[in-house]
Amino acid sequence: MGFRLLGRKHRRAADLGDALFGAHEGAASRSAEILIADMQLGDAQLEFIQYVDPASRPFHGDPSRAGSAHVALLSDDIESDHRRLESAGVRFHTPVRTVHDPGRPAWRWCYFRDPDGICVELVQSGEACGGAD
Repeated sequence: MGFRLLGRKHRRAADLGDALFGAHEGAASRSAEILIADMQLGDAQLEFIQYVDPASRPFHGDPSRAGSAHVALLSDDIESDHRRLESAGVRFHTPVRTVHDPGRPAWRWCYFRDPDGICVELVQSGEACGGAD
């Protein structure tokens, strides 16, 4: 059993009307452009992101160094989790934002860094997101 491709997306800051798209992960470009592949392996879903702008760099080769751009955690109530983490001293890169992809339920996200500097994304998807922005 292997990965199954669920979908591909191409995103540019201009397409989303978000001048800071990409900046939430610490990307150097305010005109970020990414390619996204949504994959499934058993019960797990993974999202692979490749930066077109700024250009991706090859793996540094040192497995002892953190190398992931970010990890995403699913939240049942992103607003509540955001408030709880913020009150515990977590500094967020972004407010909670809502994405409306055609043909898919709305989903919400926000970013912060863990104590090691790894970018962490909170994600809430499905009907619980409603139409909030």
